[in-house]
Amino acid sequence: MRGTLEMGALARSAGIPMTWMLGNLRQLATNRAVYDLNHRLFGDDLQIEPYDDLLAATRRALPWFRLTTTIDGGGHERTIEHDLAMGASGFWGIAWNSNGIDGNADRGAPWGTYCADARSYKRPAAMGCYLVGLEWTARDLTRAYFSDHEEAYSTDPDDLLQRAMLSEPEAARYARALVDAYATAGETQPLVMMAQQESAGAGADPFGSWAVLSALYSQARRSGMKATTMSAALQQARSFGGAPRAVAFPYIAGLPNMYQGTPLQPPAPYPATIDYADRQVAMTFVAGRTLPVRVFHFDAATASQWDRPIPSLAPLEFPTLINVARDATSLILHFHAPVTTRFGVALWTDPATLGLNGPGVVRAGRAGTVVAFDLAAGESDVTLRCAHCADAVFEASH
Repeated sequence: MRGTLEMGALARSAGIPMTWMLGNLRQLATNRAVYDLNHRLFGDDLQIEPYDDLLAATRRALPWFRLTTTIDGGGHERTIEHDLAMGASGFWGIAWNSNGIDGNADRGAPWGTYCADARSYKRPAAMGCYLVGLEWTARDLTRAYFSDHEEAYSTDPDDLLQRAMLSEPEAARYARALVDAYATAGETQPLVMMAQQESAGAGADPFGSWAVLSALYSQARRSGMKATTMSAALQQARSFGGAPRAVAFPYIAGLPNMYQGTPLQPPAPYPATIDYADRQVAMTFVAGRTLPVRVFHFDAATASQWDRPIPSLAPLEFPTLINVARDATSLILHFHAPVTTRFGVALWTDPATLGLNGPGVVRAGRAGTVVAFDLAAGESDVTLRCAHCADAVFEASH
């Protein structure tokens, strides 16, 4: 109860609505009055774990309750068919880039909020937006990739204080930087930045959590972000969750480096990254490289399991960029592809500088542009149209 009251008090002082996540009947009995009061006075939302008895009890206890999103966290399978039968149209709990923490292996699923395939929930739906997947908490996409410890670098105060081992001032500064990075990405495309905290953790460590969440909320207001409930975010995401998107994420400096690079990656400081996703493929790019460092094909993920990542393109299947030709209005990329594949390139230049246009072109803020396309097995050319192609840079293309 103590953590619940502290969480509510912080939200009220920040002037934001909350979504309470309810997990069991005991929690409902203990916190019913808190949920009811905060909903009536401040418009707070409530969503539950997908248990039929909990659904029935919550409806009886709180007549205003409407299930929109099931709370599907770590350590068990997400049973989407049952979620839909309960009346939900979204599920929360995808842990982007995870490969075992809390039992989850969601590596390859799209970052952020996406229109999910009800038959294979870690991949986007081929069309429409009947089901929305919402991430556990927003991640530092660059540190997540290079450190291989996405669980330590997120908008969850416990991650920063207990996993990244940051002091309270360090965690607060870092939370502000995370918000600023997402706000910058949101200037050119709509997105949802999720922030989550367990009330039990808030009660056990009130001052640390309070400082970090206060920093996060105040920076969100300063950056012009709209604070909203999970149910409202789900509805808004239906209009953009199926569109191709690319986010350029910086390296946030000034932190103790608990996790150096994996054996295949360099230690910090890291270059920036771009993460791209459409309904067919997800790709990660590293600053200075034209080709992606990893590719996940959603057509290979015909079934999703909570402890299995989405299959990635094998190293020997990666296309090679053999040559680049250019003239005043186009770039011609000559590839060799061992297999037929969906692929892409990143041009690390302000999109306005290139004047790049055409199918498959997705802007990653002001940092660069991703162009996605299909390659047939063997050698082929991809032509990119741009108003100022002479300004494109390919120093580190492969």
